[in-house]
Formats: sequence, structure tokens, C-alpha cells
Amino acid sequence: MLADWLRVEPQALRFGERAAMAVREQRGRWEDPEFYPEREAIEAFLALPAGQRKVVRDVIMTFAQTAQRSDTTK
Repeated sequence: MLADWLRVEPQALRFGERAAMAVREQRGRWEDPEFYPEREAIEAFLALPAGQRKVVRDVIMTFAQTAQRSDTTK
């Protein structure tokens, strides 16, 4: 309510203007049409039952860890 009254983002009140700017930047990137396939995949992931979400999450984390390891060995 205070953020509305002051016409600022709630993040700016709670965490400062730098945090609010970071949120705006991330939101801007998310709205970029280049990220539409990822948005569609995330929406489909969120629609899955909890058990299937866990399996998908585990697969993604395995890929991320493998990629991180290969980046550090280069």
C-alpha cells in the first residue's frame, strides 16, 4: 500500500533502488521474444504434477552441474 502511495516498486522500499533496478532488468529480459520458448517450457513445467516436476528439476540440475564442471576444466 505504501509503495502504491509513494508510486515506487515494493522492492525499492524493502531492498533499495538497486534491487528494484535488478528486478526491472530481469523482467525486461524475460519479456524479450527471444525467451518465449523458455517461458513456454517453464509454464509447461509448472503445470506438471509435483512428482514429474521433481524429475524434470533433477534432470536440469544434472545438466547444469555437468556444464559447470566442463566450464571449469577448460
